Amino acid sequence: MTKSPGHIEPLDGLRALAVTGVLVHHFGSGRFELGTYGVLLFFVISGFLITGILLRIKNYVASGALTVGTGLRIFYIRRFLRIFPVYYLLLAALFMLDVPGVRQHIAWQGFYATNVWVAIHHRFEEATGPFWSLAVEEQFYLIWPLLILLLPIRFLRPMAWSLAIFAVAFRAFGTLLFHFDPLTTNTLLPGSLDSLSLGALLAIGTDSVWLRRSGLVATLLVVAEICLELMGKGVKLRLATLNLFCVLSAVAAVGYAVEMPDSAWGRILSWKVLTYIGTISYGIYLYHMPLNVLSGMSGLHTAVLTLIVATLSWYLFEKPINRLKDRFPYLRIRANPVPVAESLVTAV
Repeated sequence: MTKSPGHIEPLDGLRALAVTGVLVHHFGSGRFELGTYGVLLFFVISGFLITGILLRIKNYVASGALTVGTGLRIFYIRRFLRIFPVYYLLLAALFMLDVPGVRQHIAWQGFYATNVWVAIHHRFEEATGPFWSLAVEEQFYLIWPLLILLLPIRFLRPMAWSLAIFAVAFRAFGTLLFHFDPLTTNTLLPGSLDSLSLGALLAIGTDSVWLRRSGLVATLLVVAEICLELMGKGVKLRLATLNLFCVLSAVAAVGYAVEMPDSAWGRILSWKVLTYIGTISYGIYLYHMPLNVLSGMSGLHTAVLTLIVATLSWYLFEKPINRLKDRFPYLRIRANPVPVAESLVTAV
């Protein structure tokens, strides 16, 4: 699949860093919880990209070139083609191989409710544990398009800020007041809405400068925590701040990558090896723990195997299916096109 005109290469680089953090967390020493940073970075990227797509659809609806119903239908078809086929193929394979934790909880996984199961039982199944974040994103996709497309534009910014504040309050009250397990407050959709909503605010654009600068300060604090951990004096800053600094750091990473792609940061993220890993990052994220369980190999060997399987999956399965999205453009070329606020949407 060729890159779309609106494609932002540094975001593929950020996906590569995010999935690398997850791999290091699961296959490394476990000393640094880089998986937390990686997942939050994925959430911020998703909030930014999905909101950008929906804002373009909103412009088309306002111009009369598209109806809300048609826009939603095409949006969900395109999301379906990118996300569902490889996920359900993997889930079917794990079911047939009777991988522990799959047949017993297949309804939770099949309906993208793994995060709810984790919140109830306070643990992850080894092979399917990472599926919790996929469940969060799918639940987000159910409500976010309706909010963006149906609410007046002036309400979008306060709505996004309100949801971000609500997420922090949900984690704070749940953890500090009601003594909920962190797996309950952090894996449910309400506890992840700050990363998704602040990513959305980058797409809305009104607060991007403030978010980038705040995120830069947060990044320095996160780096300080890592340095303290290296010296054996970790303070668990991410827990003390209920992950907020990690979220803001991820927001800064995305904001600078998108708005300054020609900066040193943007050029680093555009390195071919990073953009390639970012391109196949969905497959890497899906396959790495099932392969770890099935292969019984060491972490490094499993990581290499995961890269190979994700590459084959991309070229033989995901990429051909992804091309089908071209059959479902938001607008079709007309002899006398209807004027719209932006050019044709080419959603990722």
